[in-house]
Amino acid sequence: MAGDSPGAGTAKKDDRNGTVTYNGVPIDSDHIAFLLDKSSMMQAVLEKKGVSKDQAARDELHRVLGLLDDKITFNVFNYHTEVEAMEKRPVRLSAHTRSKAFDFAAARCNGRAKDIWQVLEMVVADPTLDTVYLLSSGEPDVGLYVHWNRVTRYLADLNRFHKVVVHAVAYSDSQWYREQLQKIAEVTGGHFEWQQ
Repeated sequence: MAGDSPGAGTAKKDDRNGTVTYNGVPIDSDHIAFLLDKSSMMQAVLEKKGVSKDQAARDELHRVLGLLDDKITFNVFNYHTEVEAMEKRPVRLSAHTRSKAFDFAAARCNGRAKDIWQVLEMVVADPTLDTVYLLSSGEPDVGLYVHWNRVTRYLADLNRFHKVVVHAVAYSDSQWYREQLQKIAEVTGGHFEWQQ
């Protein structure tokens, strides 16, 4: 963002490395979006946490938004075969918007499949965002572009005009699924983490 310094006001510290992290990925911007997988695969148990992947995703969002301060501008997107945004435009983090994000993230996992391209295309094209945290249970299932090679090709092309960093987090023990998400992060210079 012109005139904005990345990470300005990302605030209180996470106990891991002195900065706030989301599933191990540093929050290094103040104009961010969280993309939450709401496909049926998110109902499976995340082994190390002992809760559903969806519950683990909501718990992590709750933890992170509790650590960030009000200099953050953010939005939350729930996606499966359709995409829903918490707000039409990103909003300033406040007690009200934090609570609204928690309620929004609590939506049930309604979709059988997930369309990662659709949510990425929508979010990357938003000129008010510069960093995206994509959380997924695995590779894209449906959509205009499904396989990582096509998703990354078109994401790189779209991103020539927007310069958005996409960090990816896989809630999966499948190496194949993890590799798909890692490629998506790498094409934008983002970080990749996984939980099992």
